Amino acid sequence: MHNKTLKACLGGLFGAALLSTSLGAFADEENKVNIWNWSDYIGETTVADFERDTGIDANHVLFDSNELVEARLLSGSSGFDVIMMTSYYVPRLAKSGALAPFDKSKLPNYDKLDPERMSLLATLDPGNAYAIPYTEISLGIGYNTKALLKRLIQAKYKGKISIDILEYNKELVLLSPFINDTYFNKYPEISYILLYNLCTCLNDENFELNDYINNRSLRKFISPFYRSFNKKYKLIMYTRNPCLKQKAFLHNIYYHCISQRHKIPVKHFKFNKIKIKPYFDDARITVQTLKVQYDIIFLDAFTPSKLPTLWSLHFFKELYRLINEDGMLVTYSNSAAVRHAMIDAGFCVGKILDNAGRNSGTVAAKRIELIENKLSDYDIGLLETSAGIYYLDENLEKPAKKILDEHLNRKKHLNLKSSTQYKKDYLQIMEKNNNG
Repeated sequence: MHNKTLKACLGGLFGAALLSTSLGAFADEENKVNIWNWSDYIGETTVADFERDTGIDANHVLFDSNELVEARLLSGSSGFDVIMMTSYYVPRLAKSGALAPFDKSKLPNYDKLDPERMSLLATLDPGNAYAIPYTEISLGIGYNTKALLKRLIQAKYKGKISIDILEYNKELVLLSPFINDTYFNKYPEISYILLYNLCTCLNDENFELNDYINNRSLRKFISPFYRSFNKKYKLIMYTRNPCLKQKAFLHNIYYHCISQRHKIPVKHFKFNKIKIKPYFDDARITVQTLKVQYDIIFLDAFTPSKLPTLWSLHFFKELYRLINEDGMLVTYSNSAAVRHAMIDAGFCVGKILDNAGRNSGTVAAKRIELIENKLSDYDIGLLETSAGIYYLDENLEKPAKKILDEHLNRKKHLNLKSSTQYKKDYLQIMEKNNNG
């Protein structure tokens, strides 16, 4: 890869994760709590810190599929006291009786939760009875592009890098360099790389950076350095010369992020070899206009059941066209419908496993040799159930609701075995085989 241009395409939206209490357990031991959490959605020392501070034994178990959580809860015996789940699962699980209401008197910091956030969640969970906020999830340039640049810097990558960003929310992308995160504190040069490539967009007359950086509700998310620097930037007398204003802005950011004074080890990394281009539009429209052959595509759009527009068979066919012969498509989704659509679009599909061997996503490529972890017999069988029925969007223009409605009608018409029944049948067969 050192002798070529690495081309990447990224996209993303927002989500929210909540904590809920299950009726399936309520710890069988008074001094023990059973917690079911999504993979990697917790700090490295959080469980140990909790046990040390409370004296309570925490049985912390990880899962990697929303569908698995829902099926187990609806079975009536989850075995857990507290469960992390995506927000939109709460209404039907609460209605089915699978969740227990919180005793808010036992939550000493409950009154410190953001009223606006709680009001928004109440549209899904009336009275905030069954769920409280656990984490906000942001998928997109603020996460993936920074992570990618960090890895490339660490690897001392010497080739050219071209990254295309597909994002409908323009503000999300343009605010990314200013976010007060671990990347800014440990790798400030990443902010400069982003700003260098986004500066023209930042100078757009329709985007007033000052309004965002100094917004009271956003202050806690913005790096203090940029809040302070922005005040000085506003005083620079280049308002009638955007070119000079842009150069002055970048010069000051460069001095902070890259200068020898800060001893940033980037001598092997050439900033002018990195090109980042954002596309602010419906990704379905953008992909049809792109002519690039990408080495890697990161697909981090919001969950398929909420945003089917970017998970349809026909969208994957466009991505297949854009991937080069040695390229790879990577996503967090483990959905059987997503994997089935990828396969029918022409991809060879496999699993992404984390360091502990847990399923943490899906990878697709044009050549089977590039797939390290193949789908298991169980995974392949799941594609033929109702869970494997994918979304259709023939002309890449249908509204999300229409795609969802048509998908539901196809499920009813095909009347395939449910994923829950498939799992039960599969476990029975495996148990029978094991017993000889």
